[in-house]
Amino acid sequence: MSGLMPNEPDTLLVKMTVADCADYCRAKFPKNPPTRKDGFIRSIKTAFNFKADVSDEFAEKIYQKMKNKKWFVEDGNKIVWS
Repeated sequence: MSGLMPNEPDTLLVKMTVADCADYCRAKFPKNPPTRKDGFIRSIKTAFNFKADVSDEFAEKIYQKMKNKKWFVEDGNKIVWS
């Protein structure tokens, strides 16, 4: 017996805002941050790999939110972290 009540779900679903997702992703990137936008979008999608299916459009929104928070700047095709 797992200790769960018979009607208790195995997982808890939580809705996250774009800002919450940006904060979550920032915590995932400190050791090996992406240096190009296409790699950045892939990294965002990978960060949620086992939690949710993130579309390209939503990953772009997270990217823009992180950019607006000035955590990095774009220099041509490169990303420079602050």
